[in-house]
Amino acid sequence: MLSMSLPILRRSSVRVSPIVAACRSRTGSRCRSFACTSSALSEQQQANRVAVPTAAELDTFVGMKSEFPCVQAATGPEPSYHDQAVAAEVLRHRRPFKLHHGGVLPELDIAYETWGALNEDKSNTVLIHGGVSANSHAKSNEKDPKDGWWEAFIGPGRPLDTNHFFIVCPNNLGSCHGTTGPSSINPTTGEPYAMSFPIITLQDMVRSQFLLMDHFGIDKVYASVGASAGGMQSFASGVLFTDRVERIISISAGLRSLPSSIAFRFLQRQALMGDPNWNLGNYYGGKYPSRGMKSNRMLGMLTYRSGPEWSSRFGRNRVADGMPNMCPDFEIESYLDHQGHKLASLLD
Repeated sequence: MLSMSLPILRRSSVRVSPIVAACRSRTGSRCRSFACTSSALSEQQQANRVAVPTAAELDTFVGMKSEFPCVQAATGPEPSYHDQAVAAEVLRHRRPFKLHHGGVLPELDIAYETWGALNEDKSNTVLIHGGVSANSHAKSNEKDPKDGWWEAFIGPGRPLDTNHFFIVCPNNLGSCHGTTGPSSINPTTGEPYAMSFPIITLQDMVRSQFLLMDHFGIDKVYASVGASAGGMQSFASGVLFTDRVERIISISAGLRSLPSSIAFRFLQRQALMGDPNWNLGNYYGGKYPSRGMKSNRMLGMLTYRSGPEWSSRFGRNRVADGMPNMCPDFEIESYLDHQGHKLASLLD
């Protein structure tokens, strides 16, 4: 038998609502029907009451109207990535390249661009490591006059001064902008590597870049510079090539990925792999998984900016007045939609 001790509620301790008190003062009863409460309600409370629809109104329906333009992404053939790095030179390493996790590439192409001049003792090299989405075009040049992704930082009198330094920017291993990656042709099959491309690491990227240093006969690098994933490569270069790297400049980077970063990367992969056009990675020559890539990149954008920046830049501003339609309604949604579409056409 369950025995419970309950506090005794005394009449004097029970609080009476103002509406009930007003009713009692008028009727002297217990107000079981509360017929008098409507006169005690405020105008705002009266306005908040749900009106009973008429018969004519019950026959009226107004629903959402949208063609959902934000999901009408193109599903045509894969974009032509290699055409984007028009100014890149290519080092063709025609020997097997062993990778950290045991994979082996039969040969390796390394796309790169340079600015400035190498001095006589080859001691003025600044090696730039690009981020995940970067190609080798960090700065404009005669072959490609369009601005590079670090245009403002490279050049005469700039932080990376081409009057003093020989600037080298390789394209990352695994990329689709000239360096060997999944979209490259596997010489042993004559077909794109696709998902047979071996798993690679940041250390593999750095080791491939130092093949380029060997090609130029550069024993020591004046500075290893990078931001984001490039900054992590800068750290890795100092660990792997301690005697060859004199300085490290790492921007917005960590020594390793945190659990939250690992989780976001997993979500990004799942977004891409969930696109039917991904086809287990065998989409070359077929329909491109643009929706999956777009979702992948939008998720990535969330990790590139901080909450306070989102608030100061976009706030809760809407794109336009009118009924929401499940596509970009707020400015921040429009930004993500634009960036997702843009980057999906630049990356493999």
